[in-house]
Amino acid sequence: MDRTKDTLGEIIQRDIIVNTDAIWKCAHRYLWNKYPFSQREINSAKNHIKKYFEEILPALYFNFEKQKVQEFALRILLAADYVKRKSGRFIPHPVIWFNPENPHGFTGTKSWYERRIENERYKNIRFYHQDGILLCKEIIHQ
Repeated sequence: MDRTKDTLGEIIQRDIIVNTDAIWKCAHRYLWNKYPFSQREINSAKNHIKKYFEEILPALYFNFEKQKVQEFALRILLAADYVKRKSGRFIPHPVIWFNPENPHGFTGTKSWYERRIENERYKNIRFYHQDGILLCKEIIHQ
């Protein structure tokens, strides 16, 4: 198959499918302990996951898709940690949890993720005085 004539949109759609499958496998493992959902349920959940990737503008897709995958994975792990910390907590069905309209599902983990990133960034800031002025410098780890 000659893919040299594929459009950017077709390439992005294939990449979204690969990323969606990877995110589903991660979530299925950590949030639902590999529970045997039906193929219909899995496809519905994956359609919701795809929506998050489709929000990225095509011209910027390859600049942000790896960051989006990392964000997804961390948000899934944060949700898994939330459930483990207290008895009685649970993650609802994946079709409900991944639905972008559900503020208490995956969408609700955005603030957790942002807070976590901000805390990590804060740990890398060093404060010091110079000429009576409080200054700060961000230490960047590579």
